Amino acid sequence: MWNLIKKEAFENIFTFRFAIGFVACFLVFGLIFHVLSRDFLLEWEETQIAKREIENTYADWETFSFVRPTVIKEPSPLAVFGDGMGRQWGKRVWISHTRVPVFTSDEAAGGAYADLLGFYSSFDFSQVAQIFITLLALLFSYDAISGEKERGTLALLLSNPRKRTSIYISKYIGVLLALVPIILAAFLLVLLEFVMRTPVTPGAEEWVGILLMLLAAVLLGAAFAALGMLISSLTQRTASSLIICMIVWVLLVLVYPSAVGFLSSEFGFSEDSREF
Repeated sequence: MWNLIKKEAFENIFTFRFAIGFVACFLVFGLIFHVLSRDFLLEWEETQIAKREIENTYADWETFSFVRPTVIKEPSPLAVFGDGMGRQWGKRVWISHTRVPVFTSDEAAGGAYADLLGFYSSFDFSQVAQIFITLLALLFSYDAISGEKERGTLALLLSNPRKRTSIYISKYIGVLLALVPIILAAFLLVLLEFVMRTPVTPGAEEWVGILLMLLAAVLLGAAFAALGMLISSLTQRTASSLIICMIVWVLLVLVYPSAVGFLSSEFGFSEDSREF
């Protein structure tokens, strides 16, 4: 079984698609993270300037009625990976003893009402990683079984004294051994840039979050690789397997998230931003 795993891994690694996938992920991940980290730096600098401006107003507070504190939300170090709803809401909240806290700027998108499940529609690193990792997983696995059928070598494999389960598992592990190094290399590049460019020092909680994000990326790739092999085992031609994989990928990665946001707005899953 180990020999079969090595054979499948080498057949996936020493291919043109592996080289293209490695270079594409390396460049896209690095470029996207560079742009997002630059935006993070600008946001962090604006936050520091705003804090100094508000601190200068403290001298004008002579009586309690003059007190108008403003809460400023500093960007999280992990916001560069995926800020989530943080981008949709404002960064400043004006607080008064006579009013409900409200945003003091126009940073909150969507007005007073917003779709609770539509917060993640903004562009971030996690979405790019999801798109590329799932696509690579399907491209590495779509011909794992159908390719053997098309070349007529599957019957030869099954003639050996090996169980079908062991052959399938060996092929699956071979796909993962080609996919995981790409994910790890891309994340290593991102982590190096994260440490070098982030002005704040990440704490233990941030590093745990990064490790969980990496684990989630590997599990996501593994899940889509299994899906690709399932489709490959149910088809006779690699072309048919590739077409079905691309249709499934579009539905699960592109259509489904947008459909969730649309349905949430249609069924009225919204919340007043002040109450929220």
